[in-house]
Amino acid sequence: MLRINLLQHQFRSLHNVVRMNILTQDQARFRSEYIQSHLNYNLNIELLKGDSYIGNVLTQFTLKQTHPSLFVDYQGQEIQQIQLNGSVLDLGNCQGNKIFLPHENQKIHNTLQIQFKNKYSKSGHGLHSFMDGNDQYVYSQCEPHHASKMFPCFDQPNLKGRFSLKAIAPNQWRVISNENVIRHQKLNEEYQELQFDTTDPLSSYLYAILAGPYEQIMATQDQLHRGIPQSLYCRKSLFNYLQKDANHIFNLTTKSMDYFEKMFQVNYPFKKYDQIFCPEYSTGAMENVGAVTINDLYIFKEKVTKSAFAARDNTIVHELSHMWFGNLVTMDWWDDLWLNESFAEFIAHQCQADHGEDSWVQFFERKLWGYDTDEKITTHPIYAEVLDTDQAENIFDGITYAKGAALLKQIYYMQNQSEFSKSMGAYFTKFAYSNATLKDFFNSMSSQSQIDWNKFKNEWIMTSGFNTVSAQVLNGKIVFKIDGWFQRQHNIKIGILFDDRVEVHKLQISNNSEVEIPNIKENQSIILNYNDESYVKTSYTKEQLQKLLVNFNLVPGTLNKLVVLLAYFDQVNLGQICFREFFEFTHKYIQDVKSEVEMKIILQWMIIGLERLTPKRFQSEMQGKLANQLEKLYNQQNQDTFLLVRGHYVRLCRNQDRLKKLDIDQIGIKDGWQAVYNTFIYDKPNWELFRKLEKKDPDSKKHQRFLDSLQQRNQEQWNYFNNFNNEESVQMLSQAMRAFNHDHFDNSQYEDPYFDSLINVFSNKINQEYAKAYFSCLYPKGERFSHYNQRLEDILKNTQNQFLIKLCKEAIDSNNRRSRAFNTY
Repeated sequence: MLRINLLQHQFRSLHNVVRMNILTQDQARFRSEYIQSHLNYNLNIELLKGDSYIGNVLTQFTLKQTHPSLFVDYQGQEIQQIQLNGSVLDLGNCQGNKIFLPHENQKIHNTLQIQFKNKYSKSGHGLHSFMDGNDQYVYSQCEPHHASKMFPCFDQPNLKGRFSLKAIAPNQWRVISNENVIRHQKLNEEYQELQFDTTDPLSSYLYAILAGPYEQIMATQDQLHRGIPQSLYCRKSLFNYLQKDANHIFNLTTKSMDYFEKMFQVNYPFKKYDQIFCPEYSTGAMENVGAVTINDLYIFKEKVTKSAFAARDNTIVHELSHMWFGNLVTMDWWDDLWLNESFAEFIAHQCQADHGEDSWVQFFERKLWGYDTDEKITTHPIYAEVLDTDQAENIFDGITYAKGAALLKQIYYMQNQSEFSKSMGAYFTKFAYSNATLKDFFNSMSSQSQIDWNKFKNEWIMTSGFNTVSAQVLNGKIVFKIDGWFQRQHNIKIGILFDDRVEVHKLQISNNSEVEIPNIKENQSIILNYNDESYVKTSYTKEQLQKLLVNFNLVPGTLNKLVVLLAYFDQVNLGQICFREFFEFTHKYIQDVKSEVEMKIILQWMIIGLERLTPKRFQSEMQGKLANQLEKLYNQQNQDTFLLVRGHYVRLCRNQDRLKKLDIDQIGIKDGWQAVYNTFIYDKPNWELFRKLEKKDPDSKKHQRFLDSLQQRNQEQWNYFNNFNNEESVQMLSQAMRAFNHDHFDNSQYEDPYFDSLINVFSNKINQEYAKAYFSCLYPKGERFSHYNQRLEDILKNTQNQFLIKLCKEAIDSNNRRSRAFNTY
């Protein structure tokens, strides 16, 4: 068997080195001052079956001048040899996740060759491996600082490089990367060699390698946009499911590609467009240049809700838009992450809206994520100070995505489509294949508009938090009050309810603004933020809200109903009213809801309220009442809401009588697994039910892991969670931890040991995904909020881990919110 040559000498193992797996902004800035972009990477990699792979990367880079502190990033397992400009370096230059390059060996034009060995990842980052029966699939996930978990590189966004890949892999495997294969040969009965074309300049976090027996579906010539090749890939076990939706995905991609070319005035900038559906994916999708990876939960094995189908469409369009926003033009550093994600979030919804989809109702749900993130103690401006790559991971949140997108929607309508399109064309043309900053973006916007972008930037991009608008009618005028630590001016619509009509006014308001409206009465009902066009919350007095709810049938459209109900639910979150009041109204109201998205969001609020904002002593009675209502709706089989209602009803089947009524053969795979879980938890184990679904679902392994863990709730299992050995994936471990810590069981004995363990768990820098899963999956389900807060405060005094600090602060925030809500009962 031909292998990449590995010299038989002492190697440097990095596995037990004290890890400092971050890159600071100062370090990145320093490197970019000395190293000229663009670099050249020649990567030779042997993708072996099993748990490890080997490689050799030759990097050519030019320095503006030499410096003794230059280093390359590597977070992998072993370094076998390092050569810089022909000189073999001492492996003592490997310190933590950095390989330092001796000053005396540096030149202006440099050739760096590093041989390495690495283990496949179990965390979803780096080069992750998944076993589907006897088939092994590997895929990369490199954002924000995980490319260096795969191979040594200068792992920062503004050091773009051209990547050339030669891969050796088993003959049964496909290998997929950012570019096309330009040469392929069979080496022997076991292995093949594939040479890929060299990429255009791209950031390391956008590089992709995938390998395994992936099945391919190629778009036909008439499905392509301007002949740009498109393919879909997935595991063999999911091929038949993906094949059913392939034409829809290709048509959506082609239609959106055409839309973006016209909107951005720049053609699709790469040679191909592959979409690969990956197992155990840690996020929704990743915009690798020409090789987008997507969570294979988006391969539907049965009929799904309209909102689930729309969410997949939005994800596909979102990732495609990144080929311009993020890939062609990339942010200089992670503080400008919003230049990637906010744009993709907004423009995907705008694209779908322009194609006739009701995407702004879907967008309302995304904005809820933005509001939720923005009201936490850990809120940050859209342009967030990011001192290192750990902080970068912490800002992939509702502010960077949803809030930023909401403000870009405002920018879009403050200009017009023509001006916006010209601005984008200028931006992409000027910064193509390079990097840009916040200043660069607003300079491009200013070239096509007279709007004071500096004022807009300072008010919206550089400050955190949202405003809450309220209004009162006094002497024929509406007087507006704006609350929030930073006062902003708002362009907002209001809808004044009359018996026979809604009168809509578009206003520009600030705190204490007064607007005269003819014929308005002091008790007139007003819908604030009509049609949800602004990023702002609304507030009503008790009397105003009750009048709106009494006349709720007069509130027009799904969006406006949801805007009013959000204000209602906010009063629960703030501890101003008891959740039971909100529950009683929505419990009755849902029987008349026809919109699936409206039903989905209302039921989400009801479930959150029941599980998070209601003391346990009241939960059973209220859950039963909701289950009765959902059972009625389920039996009515309303076509638009049937699947959604069924899913929530099955979730609330928590006694023998309800569980016995469920027919596992009729309720589908997803709801079937929920029924199996509930049977094991609330009744008794029934492995016959498991085996029925196991035959239908190629992903039954993760469900078996959950059910097995239910049977192993003991000290031995707890010890395993605290001494995780990386032998199973973090996703599988999470299944086990969720089962162990299910709120049906009394886990009070583990509460203090949990807090005792957190600092030690987060000291495991090799696998921070494990640490984050440990925190969220095993967090106590009890109601001793003051005690939990005290334990969390003690941890904050004794840790500097950015992930742990953020999670502790948010947990304290949540505990305080829950405590306020409980006090209303």
